[in-house]
Amino acid sequence: MVQVKHNLEVLLDTSKNILLLQGPVSGFFLQLSLWLSKYQKTVYKINFNGGDEYYYPESNANTFAFTDKMENFHSFLQNFIEKNNIDSIICFGDTRPMHKIAKQVSLEKNLHFWAMEEGYFRPHFITIEKDGCNYFSPIPLKADFFQAAFNHLKEKTYRQSNGVRGAFLKGRVKGFFYLWHLTKNRSKYPHYQHHRNYRAWQSVYLTLKGEMRLLFKYRIKDKLLMKKIIHNQIRNFYILPLQLCDDAQISIHSDFASVEEFLMFVLQSFANHAPPDLNLMVKHHPWDVYLSDYTKQINDFIQKNPHCQGRVFYIHDMPMPVLLRKGRAMVVMNSTSGVSALLHGMPVKVLGRANYDVAGLTDQNSLEDFWHNPQKPDAELFHAFRQYHMNVTQVAGNFYSEVRLPDLAKDNKK
Repeated sequence: MVQVKHNLEVLLDTSKNILLLQGPVSGFFLQLSLWLSKYQKTVYKINFNGGDEYYYPESNANTFAFTDKMENFHSFLQNFIEKNNIDSIICFGDTRPMHKIAKQVSLEKNLHFWAMEEGYFRPHFITIEKDGCNYFSPIPLKADFFQAAFNHLKEKTYRQSNGVRGAFLKGRVKGFFYLWHLTKNRSKYPHYQHHRNYRAWQSVYLTLKGEMRLLFKYRIKDKLLMKKIIHNQIRNFYILPLQLCDDAQISIHSDFASVEEFLMFVLQSFANHAPPDLNLMVKHHPWDVYLSDYTKQINDFIQKNPHCQGRVFYIHDMPMPVLLRKGRAMVVMNSTSGVSALLHGMPVKVLGRANYDVAGLTDQNSLEDFWHNPQKPDAELFHAFRQYHMNVTQVAGNFYSEVRLPDLAKDNKK
């Protein structure tokens, strides 16, 4: 029986001259370059700002700086590809302006385009997909695809832990250094526009502001609420995880204009249609505490809908696993928290566009029906879905702590 190959194996099989574009705010792309070189691949890198250069210095072979306007990147990239016989492009985040251009050029020139992202099963994995990640993934959103592919997987049983740790604090520190060097070297890259529009000093200010907000406004309140949940004093609740306020998942993979619009849409549906004994836990995104706060919007909503008083809880500093163990169901835009909920056998309703919104996994009925009759995921289908990704798209690791790129020569001898 022919086994499905991991995407890293496909990358090596189909590539000789590989171009790396913008990577995560860490040294991972340099690690990836060394790994690819070990398999006799020639690796090129284009930096777009001083932060890119900090984590992938120009002292490395075949490293170049793009300092022109983005409107000229299409022709620059075409010439670069022809000059260096590039056959594969790898980027982190397929919705950034330069990466959307790169994807278009790869189609024009029949190249392989690979996108990397945070793991679908984060924080212990990272993702690599051909042609796009998340909803841009070419993997069919059909139950029979995963069920059929399951028989061709190398690993059919799930290993509970790979030992990789999350790195929330390390990620913040690495992000600061990235923004610091981006800001410091703006004169070299005068036309660069970052996808998140703030600088190093703003990052420090926002981080301190967010930490103070957590410490003095939410931490004690959330701990008291968590005790009530753990001791079953609050039982009947749904979970509503929010996205980062400037995440591409909103602007690209949903029809909502903002997190606030999504939040108010769900809250109004809850007020109009949810059973009177149902509660709602609104979970603020852990990375977004530095940028946004929806307290006023929620309070205004409750004032206009007094029957929701004491039923809507706004949470900042509570671990998601506590909510997943005690909650009944989850409403998401397209957050990977939805995958975590499915892992716990929890019904999930997707309101955006997500690569796990598959009939049999997520509830396909209306949100109004979901408040009353949430449909649980099919356990066997989810196992096939998870094992497919573990065997094909996921790599053990975290961009901000460690990534365990495999020794494929050794693995293939087993």
